[in-house]
Amino acid sequence: MRTPDRATLTAGSLRTLGAGSVAALWSVTNAIAFASLVFSVGDGAALAAGIAATLLGYAVTSIAVAAGSGTPGIGSAMIGASVVVQAAALGAIDGLLEERGVPAGPERIGAILVASAALTAMVGALLVALGLLRAGALVRLLPSPVVAGFFCGLGMSLVSGAIGFAAGGKLSVEALPALLGPAPAGRISMTAGVGGLLVLLPRRIGLRRTMIGVLGGAAAAFHLARAGLGIDIAAAQAGGWLFGPLPGGTMLAVPARAAFA
Repeated sequence: MRTPDRATLTAGSLRTLGAGSVAALWSVTNAIAFASLVFSVGDGAALAAGIAATLLGYAVTSIAVAAGSGTPGIGSAMIGASVVVQAAALGAIDGLLEERGVPAGPERIGAILVASAALTAMVGALLVALGLLRAGALVRLLPSPVVAGFFCGLGMSLVSGAIGFAAGGKLSVEALPALLGPAPAGRISMTAGVGGLLVLLPRRIGLRRTMIGVLGGAAAAFHLARAGLGIDIAAAQAGGWLFGPLPGGTMLAVPARAAFA
């Protein structure tokens, strides 16, 4: 058997590094984006804790999948369809907690995270059960217009949620004047520009170059512009351009049992 020469090994390592970098950049961005949509509930106090919990959960899941799979290069991914449903569910739970007098702060955040984990576990158990029962064939009974309408509704919800999050408020007719201010309009324009490039460029330059170029380039350009304008990290966070500091240490109180009664 021929032993690969140094040039072949180097080329293979570079390809692996490039693919891993693209996957990592895409996965981390996905995790943060989806967590932002899911945990933008109530006054948004759960956002930082939700992002931290999502990143931790995604890292643990990815390690488990990679270690337990017999297929090289396998990874895990988040499903956009579940984001819309879970965001609506947690919004309803947050409203219920507020009605029951659970104060805003660590206690309510803890309750929301526990509810999110429970929803995720229940959906996972249902999917495992469907797989064991080989019930996937039932999908053939769903008419294609129903499936297309489902994805159309999900897409509209994702776009609406993303624009509302970028603008710093709920996307609605009543809130439209406030969303058209200079800062919200600037964030919406940047969001639309990055999204448009991610849709159009892969057909021209390939997915790998698009991911590294657009996501990495946009982040670098933003921080260069921020530094050039003399805006520090704290000011950018206060203006809604950057996420607030993620919690460290013991970030949650134990949720009161009455919160789930």
